[in-house]
Amino acid sequence: MNNTDASTKQPEIVKLDESNAISLLGHYVERAQQVGSLDLNEASIVKNSLDVCLRKTQPINKNFTFEKCIDNLIKAVSKGQAKGGAYSLNDAHNIVQIITFIQQNIQSLQNGEIEEVKVQSSSNTSGNFDNDLSELSEPVPLTNVIDV
Repeated sequence: MNNTDASTKQPEIVKLDESNAISLLGHYVERAQQVGSLDLNEASIVKNSLDVCLRKTQPINKNFTFEKCIDNLIKAVSKGQAKGGAYSLNDAHNIVQIITFIQQNIQSLQNGEIEEVKVQSSSNTSGNFDNDLSELSEPVPLTNVIDV
């Protein structure tokens, strides 16, 4: 068997730190959206929350603090798993590590001063999904989950 065979490829180790933790969470939010877990209004709120956290833009709601925007992202990722089953077992494990890291370091993330943590990346993080929408069901509203 060839040593470059995909089955023998070792997973990539990603160092989780303040510069990529929210970005990685955003990657999983995008995957949740790609499987139809968020309706359009929810997607808009989550997109704004991601922009507030990553690009320091103004929130669409004046009550959206950095912490509230992080909470919106976490809820969107959780909804992606609950509604769309968007993640592999390895991805789900990584998401839990990322969320724990963010929750434990939220103040440092906001200020940009934290240590690195290693996370194993999945072999399927490219976001390649079929364009077949037949498997998608009606999105579940987040009205009680994400504050508008």
